[in-house]
Amino acid sequence: MSDLVYARRTDNVAAAVTPVVFSGTTMNALYPLTRAIDLDPATAAKSSSTGDFRIVWDFTAAQRVDAVWIPMWNALAGVVARFEGHTSNTWGAPTVSRNYTVPAYGGDMPRGAFFDITAAAGYSTSGLRYWSLFVPNTAIITAIGEVFISSQKRTVKNLLVGVSRPRDRRVIRHPRQDGGLFQYDRGSDTFSIEGRVIVNGDDYSDYLALHEDARGSVYPFPVVIEPDATVPEGYLVQWVGGFRQTNRSAPNIEELSFSWQMVYRGRAL
Repeated sequence: MSDLVYARRTDNVAAAVTPVVFSGTTMNALYPLTRAIDLDPATAAKSSSTGDFRIVWDFTAAQRVDAVWIPMWNALAGVVARFEGHTSNTWGAPTVSRNYTVPAYGGDMPRGAFFDITAAAGYSTSGLRYWSLFVPNTAIITAIGEVFISSQKRTVKNLLVGVSRPRDRRVIRHPRQDGGLFQYDRGSDTFSIEGRVIVNGDDYSDYLALHEDARGSVYPFPVVIEPDATVPEGYLVQWVGGFRQTNRSAPNIEELSFSWQMVYRGRAL
């Protein structure tokens, strides 16, 4: 068994203030930074040049940040991105800095980035005023579909071994008059997460709160299925229907089943 790391949509503070570019970074006017905080991975924010890429959130007062997800972006494999926090908008020696080495794509699908800020030196629940995403020495135009900055990292324990992550490929099909089909490959893979979890009464309440906070399948939220992996992958998902009790093995112990679907990213970034 392993733990499930997640955040509720209402934990997200990425849109509490509008991020801005740091000196040397420029954005394409047609793809503004607001697209990186609209909870739609298919609407990308894009830079207008290659080279170092940095954007900054100024929360005007100390803001707690426990974890950061970037479910869709086009960072190149091998790049070491950083999410950093500091007391001022200077980044030579930030108070908190957490690295993420970008892995190779899975098929044509970028692997979602997860920054566990609680594991970084200098982390404090008191938070910091300035937070920044830095992608160094990028050789391509940087495109980011979404940044989810969570003020709290939540955990449900005892995720059962055997969670399945079926993959699929989005294809649009239109019937023809001759009985055949016109088929259009949307150019992106998707996957879902299905499994079971054993919880006590408190964890059951957490799961129920997550479902209610997401309004069932309406609002997306981030998860990390294998937080202890060498490069943990974080994704934005939605409930597929609800969850249900499948067995009560002891008083105050529930076995729940769930199914989540990755939020589609639309066309390739």
